[in-house]
Amino acid sequence: MNNSNNTSHFYYQKGIKVFNKLNLHTSYDKIGTSDIIIKRNPNVCIYCNKDFTNNKMNHAHLIPELLSKNKSHNEYECNQCNVISGKWETSLGTFTLPIRLMSMLKNKKGRIPKFKSRLDKYDYPTEISVDNTWKIISKLATRDDFLIDEINNSGKLKFRLGGFNPYHVYKAFLKVGLSLMSNEILEKENWMIKYLFQ
Repeated sequence: MNNSNNTSHFYYQKGIKVFNKLNLHTSYDKIGTSDIIIKRNPNVCIYCNKDFTNNKMNHAHLIPELLSKNKSHNEYECNQCNVISGKWETSLGTFTLPIRLMSMLKNKKGRIPKFKSRLDKYDYPTEISVDNTWKIISKLATRDDFLIDEINNSGKLKFRLGGFNPYHVYKAFLKVGLSLMSNEILEKENWMIKYLFQ
Protein backbone atom coordinates (compact mmCIF):
# COMPACT_ATOMS: atom_id res chain seq x y z
CA MET A 1 0.00 0.00 0.00
CA ASN A 2 1.09 3.59 -0.54
CA ASN A 3 -0.28 7.07 -0.12
CA SER A 4 -1.70 7.09 -3.65
CA ASN A 5 -4.33 4.60 -2.53
CA ASN A 6 -7.19 6.96 -1.65
CA THR A 7 -9.48 4.13 -0.57
CA SER A 8 -7.26 3.37 2.43
CA HIS A 9 -7.01 5.29 5.68
CA PHE A 10 -3.28 4.59 5.90
CA TYR A 11 -0.19 3.77 3.90
CA TYR A 12 3.26 2.37 4.67
CA GLN A 13 6.38 4.50 4.64
CA LYS A 14 9.75 3.01 5.59
CA GLY A 15 7.93 0.10 7.20
CA ILE A 16 5.75 2.34 9.41
CA LYS A 17 1.97 2.55 9.03
CA VAL A 18 1.12 6.22 8.39
CA PHE A 19 -2.43 7.52 8.71
CA ASN A 20 -3.73 10.20 6.39
CA LYS A 21 -5.47 13.31 7.72
CA LEU A 22 -8.97 12.68 8.98
CA ASN A 23 -10.68 15.14 6.61
CA LEU A 24 -13.43 15.93 9.11
CA HIS A 25 -14.74 18.73 6.89
CA THR A 26 -15.53 16.19 4.15
CA SER A 27 -16.91 13.56 6.52
CA TYR A 28 -19.58 15.64 8.24
CA ASP A 29 -22.40 17.82 6.97
CA LYS A 30 -22.92 21.31 8.33
CA ILE A 31 -25.97 21.79 10.51
CA GLY A 32 -27.76 24.98 9.54
CA THR A 33 -25.81 28.21 9.28
CA SER A 34 -23.08 29.69 11.44
CA ASP A 35 -24.70 33.14 11.20
CA ILE A 36 -27.38 32.33 13.78
CA ILE A 37 -27.70 34.74 16.70
CA ILE A 38 -29.65 33.26 19.62
CA LYS A 39 -31.65 35.91 21.45
CA ARG A 40 -33.08 35.63 24.92
CA ASN A 41 -34.02 38.33 27.43
CA PRO A 42 -32.13 41.30 25.96
CA ASN A 43 -31.82 43.09 29.30
CA VAL A 44 -30.30 40.44 31.57
CA CYS A 45 -27.26 38.16 31.42
CA ILE A 46 -28.50 34.56 31.64
CA TYR A 47 -25.51 33.52 33.73
CA CYS A 48 -25.27 36.19 36.45
CA ASN A 49 -28.72 37.84 36.10
CA LYS A 50 -27.12 41.28 36.07
CA ASP A 51 -28.78 44.03 34.08
CA PHE A 52 -26.97 45.01 30.88
CA THR A 53 -27.49 48.70 31.63
CA ASN A 54 -24.81 48.39 34.32
CA ASN A 55 -22.73 45.64 32.67
CA LYS A 56 -21.38 45.80 29.15
CA MET A 57 -22.57 43.15 26.75
CA ASN A 58 -20.66 41.80 23.81
CA HIS A 59 -21.41 39.17 21.22
CA ALA A 60 -19.80 36.11 22.81
CA HIS A 61 -19.30 32.98 20.74
CA LEU A 62 -21.62 30.04 21.35
CA ILE A 63 -18.83 27.66 20.36
CA PRO A 64 -15.25 28.68 21.20
CA GLU A 65 -13.31 29.75 18.13
CA LEU A 66 -10.42 27.50 19.11
CA LEU A 67 -12.71 24.72 17.83
CA SER A 68 -12.74 26.50 14.42
CA LYS A 69 -13.83 29.89 13.21
CA ASN A 70 -17.56 30.41 13.51
CA LYS A 71 -19.99 33.30 13.53
CA SER A 72 -22.49 31.89 16.01
CA HIS A 73 -22.86 34.55 18.69
CA ASN A 74 -25.23 35.16 21.55
CA GLU A 75 -26.75 38.36 22.86
CA TYR A 76 -27.35 37.33 26.44
CA GLU A 77 -23.94 37.16 28.10
CA CYS A 78 -22.21 40.06 29.83
CA ASN A 79 -18.51 40.76 29.36
CA GLN A 80 -17.71 39.77 32.93
CA CYS A 81 -19.13 36.25 32.46
CA ASN A 82 -17.44 36.00 29.07
CA VAL A 83 -14.06 36.80 30.66
CA ILE A 84 -14.61 34.14 33.36
CA SER A 85 -15.50 31.46 30.81
CA GLY A 86 -12.54 32.51 28.66
CA LYS A 87 -10.26 31.12 31.37
CA TRP A 88 -12.00 27.75 31.04
CA GLU A 89 -11.36 27.82 27.31
CA THR A 90 -7.60 28.01 27.96
CA SER A 91 -7.77 24.55 29.55
CA LEU A 92 -10.11 23.35 26.79
CA GLY A 93 -7.56 24.48 24.21
CA THR A 94 -4.74 22.52 25.85
CA PHE A 95 -6.91 19.43 26.34
CA THR A 96 -8.17 19.35 22.74
CA LEU A 97 -4.90 20.34 21.04
CA PRO A 98 -3.86 16.81 19.94
CA ILE A 99 -7.21 16.03 18.29
CA ARG A 100 -7.42 19.51 16.73
CA LEU A 101 -3.94 19.09 15.28
CA MET A 102 -4.38 15.51 14.06
CA SER A 103 -7.80 16.28 12.53
CA MET A 104 -6.29 19.44 10.99
CA LEU A 105 -9.02 21.64 12.43
CA LYS A 106 -8.26 25.28 11.64
CA ASN A 107 -8.62 27.92 14.35
CA LYS A 108 -10.20 31.37 14.00
CA LYS A 109 -7.10 32.63 12.19
CA GLY A 110 -7.43 29.85 9.63
CA ARG A 111 -4.38 28.00 10.91
CA ILE A 112 -3.94 24.42 12.07
CA PRO A 113 -2.56 24.56 15.62
CA LYS A 114 0.99 23.50 16.41
CA PHE A 115 1.86 21.29 19.35
CA LYS A 116 4.81 21.90 21.65
CA SER A 117 5.27 19.42 24.50
CA ARG A 118 6.29 20.04 28.06
CA LEU A 119 10.05 20.39 28.31
CA ASP A 120 10.32 17.91 31.19
CA LYS A 121 13.96 16.79 31.51
CA TYR A 122 14.83 17.24 27.83
CA ASP A 123 16.86 20.00 26.16
CA TYR A 124 14.05 20.97 23.81
CA PRO A 125 10.34 20.11 23.47
CA THR A 126 8.76 17.75 20.99
CA GLU A 127 7.08 19.80 18.27
CA ILE A 128 4.36 18.52 15.94
CA SER A 129 2.83 20.55 13.13
CA VAL A 130 1.30 20.28 9.67
CA ASP A 131 3.09 21.65 6.61
CA ASN A 132 1.51 23.31 3.58
CA THR A 133 1.11 19.93 1.84
CA TRP A 134 -0.96 18.61 4.77
CA LYS A 135 1.78 16.28 6.01
CA ILE A 136 2.49 15.91 9.72
CA ILE A 137 5.97 17.14 10.65
CA SER A 138 7.57 16.30 13.98
CA LYS A 139 10.73 17.18 15.84
CA LEU A 140 11.07 14.72 18.71
CA ALA A 141 12.74 15.52 22.00
CA THR A 142 12.92 11.79 22.75
CA ARG A 143 12.26 8.54 20.91
CA ASP A 144 9.69 7.82 23.63
CA ASP A 145 7.45 10.45 22.03
CA PHE A 146 7.03 8.19 19.00
CA LEU A 147 6.20 4.63 20.00
CA ILE A 148 6.89 2.01 17.34
CA ASP A 149 4.74 -1.11 17.32
CA GLU A 150 6.87 -3.55 15.34
CA ILE A 151 4.31 -6.35 15.59
CA ASN A 152 1.59 -4.30 13.86
CA ASN A 153 4.13 -2.31 11.85
CA SER A 154 2.76 1.02 13.05
CA GLY A 155 3.67 3.94 15.25
CA LYS A 156 1.99 6.30 17.69
CA LEU A 157 2.82 9.88 18.55
CA LYS A 158 2.81 10.65 22.26
CA PHE A 159 1.52 14.08 23.26
CA ARG A 160 3.07 15.29 26.53
CA LEU A 161 0.51 18.00 27.27
CA GLY A 162 1.11 21.05 29.39
CA GLY A 163 -0.99 21.72 32.46
CA PHE A 164 -4.74 22.17 32.22
CA ASN A 165 -7.61 22.04 34.67
CA PRO A 166 -10.02 19.15 33.85
CA TYR A 167 -12.78 20.91 35.79
CA HIS A 168 -12.40 23.94 33.52
CA VAL A 169 -12.61 21.68 30.45
CA TYR A 170 -15.88 20.29 31.81
CA LYS A 171 -17.20 23.81 32.49
CA ALA A 172 -16.31 24.98 28.97
CA PHE A 173 -18.25 22.10 27.40
CA LEU A 174 -21.16 22.61 29.81
CA LYS A 175 -21.35 26.29 28.89
CA VAL A 176 -21.56 25.40 25.18
CA GLY A 177 -24.42 23.00 25.99
CA LEU A 178 -26.26 25.63 28.04
CA SER A 179 -25.78 28.22 25.30
CA LEU A 180 -27.50 25.97 22.78
CA MET A 181 -30.46 25.00 24.99
CA SER A 182 -33.89 26.41 24.27
CA ASN A 183 -35.34 28.91 26.74
CA GLU A 184 -37.87 26.34 28.00
CA ILE A 185 -35.25 23.71 28.85
CA LEU A 186 -32.87 26.32 30.24
CA GLU A 187 -35.52 27.57 32.68
CA LYS A 188 -36.17 24.01 33.92
CA GLU A 189 -32.46 23.23 34.22
CA ASN A 190 -31.44 26.59 35.69
CA TRP A 191 -29.50 24.80 38.44
CA MET A 192 -26.78 24.06 35.86
CA ILE A 193 -26.14 27.77 35.35
CA LYS A 194 -25.84 28.29 39.10
CA TYR A 195 -23.50 25.30 39.30
CA LEU A 196 -21.42 26.58 36.40
CA PHE A 197 -20.74 30.05 37.77
CA GLN A 198 -20.52 29.34 41.51
